[in-house]
Amino acid sequence: MNSQELIEPPDTPGPLAKSLESAVRALRAALFELYAAVGADPAAPQEVSRSYGVTKSQAWKIAKVLGSSDPLEAARYVPGRRGLDRVLEALGRHGPAPELLARARDAMEGLHAVISTHAGDRATFERTLESMRAGSHDPGSVESSRKQSFLGNSATWGIQARVQLSLRVLLPNAEDPDFLDIANVSGLLDLRRLRSTARWPVAQYSTFFSASKATSPVEPLMPRDDAPGGAPFLSEFSSDPLPPVRSVPIGSGVRFELNEGPVGKAAALSCLFGMRYRKFAPVHAMVPGEVAEHASLLRTPTEVVLNDLLVHRDLPFTLPPEAFLYSLMETEPQVSADRSMRFQLPLSERIEHLGTAPPLMATPHFARHTELVTRVVERVGCTLDDFAAYRIVMRYPPIPTMVCLQHLLIER
Repeated sequence: MNSQELIEPPDTPGPLAKSLESAVRALRAALFELYAAVGADPAAPQEVSRSYGVTKSQAWKIAKVLGSSDPLEAARYVPGRRGLDRVLEALGRHGPAPELLARARDAMEGLHAVISTHAGDRATFERTLESMRAGSHDPGSVESSRKQSFLGNSATWGIQARVQLSLRVLLPNAEDPDFLDIANVSGLLDLRRLRSTARWPVAQYSTFFSASKATSPVEPLMPRDDAPGGAPFLSEFSSDPLPPVRSVPIGSGVRFELNEGPVGKAAALSCLFGMRYRKFAPVHAMVPGEVAEHASLLRTPTEVVLNDLLVHRDLPFTLPPEAFLYSLMETEPQVSADRSMRFQLPLSERIEHLGTAPPLMATPHFARHTELVTRVVERVGCTLDDFAAYRIVMRYPPIPTMVCLQHLLIER
């Protein structure tokens, strides 16, 4: 837990955003006028295609341009110069005034001038748009570029996973309710090697919080004496036999690495680990504005990250939590480190409240997830009815990054 000042991103748009907004608005206005002049309905692309000789693809793109009030969203669908020329030629055969066609062509040239000036070519422009829209409320706006990164990183590192799972359970310590206990589950589902020599870190346990008041050692959540590398496997939710891992000491704890092995889907494996921290930190804020942060390291090329936070109903926290995504390209994953905007990445995904008494933990990404969560909370002496739950799901998360779920602590 740490205290920090959150720095909000600036709202002032840059030169590209300003120029793009102006150009797209001019093009939309010209197209609206042209459609009105020939009697075309911009909300009916199929009818426009049938009646005016515009291809189905171009009619649909123009409908998206005219139907969006967000210039960044509309710009994604603007046809290329040749495609837009064909649209204007088709509409021009239905008798609009020549000045309307000229105005639309001028607007089209204005938009392409913005693309040329700020991006150089259409492909770079589209990638720039995806990056600019990464902080929007639409996770799909960056999914295609993230998927390309996932595929490239999988090939580069020789490994990929279907799901990275993180589950953190917060509850008051039974002996001293002014302190917090944490049960932490993490791991990878359907992890496959694409290269037989690929070694890979599959779990890491460290005390990141400099203000930690833990008074007992970290312990395996469901101990097993014969676990490879002494790893804290949740064996009933991992592959059988347990995956071959080795333990590697690190400065503040231990990292578990998957050994070399066979390649491909048939050799895919799942490995989940669980640790328990007793009296990990004070429940109440020690200074005004102190926050608790629950971080997950994202370093594996993964199709989906499933991150759940369960909070006991007796904990005096300000909820729901907020989610933040930080780059690890420049820094080590020290949660207590000063993080300015230069380390924060855009995050489109939003936290979902899964309810209470009990929360609904089912997910399409892991068929046994409800069973897993139930076993974990039972292991710490509770039931699901004792918790509220929050979830964030990310598809093709960027790596290396760290996703943090953060909530305000209340002073005593």
